[in-house]
Amino acid sequence: MACGSARSLSTKRAQRGRMSGSVNQGAADVGSKLVSAEQALAAIRPGSRIFLGTGCAAPRKLLATLEAMSPGPADLEFVSFVTTSAVPEEAGVPHTRYRHRAFFVGSDLRGLAGSGRLNYVPISLEDVPELLASGKLPIDVALLQVSPPDRRGFVSLGVSVDLAPAVLRVARRVIAEVNPAMPRTHGESFVHLDRFDAFVSVDTPVTEYRHPPADEIAERVARYIAAIIDDGSTLQIGLGRVPNEALRHLKDRRDLGIHSDVITDGVVDLVEAGVVTNRRKTRHRDRIVASYCLGTRRLYDFLDDNPLLAFLP
Repeated sequence: MACGSARSLSTKRAQRGRMSGSVNQGAADVGSKLVSAEQALAAIRPGSRIFLGTGCAAPRKLLATLEAMSPGPADLEFVSFVTTSAVPEEAGVPHTRYRHRAFFVGSDLRGLAGSGRLNYVPISLEDVPELLASGKLPIDVALLQVSPPDRRGFVSLGVSVDLAPAVLRVARRVIAEVNPAMPRTHGESFVHLDRFDAFVSVDTPVTEYRHPPADEIAERVARYIAAIIDDGSTLQIGLGRVPNEALRHLKDRRDLGIHSDVITDGVVDLVEAGVVTNRRKTRHRDRIVASYCLGTRRLYDFLDDNPLLAFLP
């Protein structure tokens, strides 16, 4: 299927060019908003609550710079759903001088348990936008990672949309890393330059995530799950190695659909095998719907500028 194919993101990345005082030819100019990480973060006040972009789109450079600033702003609290390889480590253990409030405790933050710097909030993600809109969870600063802007001045939230639109509606200040390696995703992913207060240029590969190998028990559970999935089913995948492993055992199904919070490399396998067609979906028929993704460069190449996928909050 034509819309399921993808050119190499590295080729498109080269075409987009490197960030400087202006963006690549044919794209909008970020102008005076393009500053160093130190300049962008200098406006953060002590006691601020800061939202971090999700998963593989976590703003690693901004976070590392903020942790290294001396003296840095005191008494900060970071709010996140889940981050991937974003929190600085010392001797393989997460190390931070700030507090983290998380809606999911993944491997990136798990090492902070018992340190007094981690607060887990057991809440359904669908309830978070209401907390933000009502002012019960105010956000002073949002730190994101986005693609370069197009000629109309729109950047893409890339591999993680999820909570970002709700955060962008309420955050007092928005700072973004602009990365030519970030894929441009379709759906509700596009945000105009006007919404951002500052941009910081980065040119590094987007973080990749590989699920740990499934053990014997996880493999058995994954097979049980796959066995009860009928042709024409619509799948919500979820986090974890078991759901991801279950995808490997669906190669003999037909006309599956995807309407999920997260998608992984296993979805690419099923699309290329002709298993996922989305033809029998009753909502967003013929399209894969996701909120964010955790995967490798292969997945990012697949979803870059691919109208088969819609990334929605």
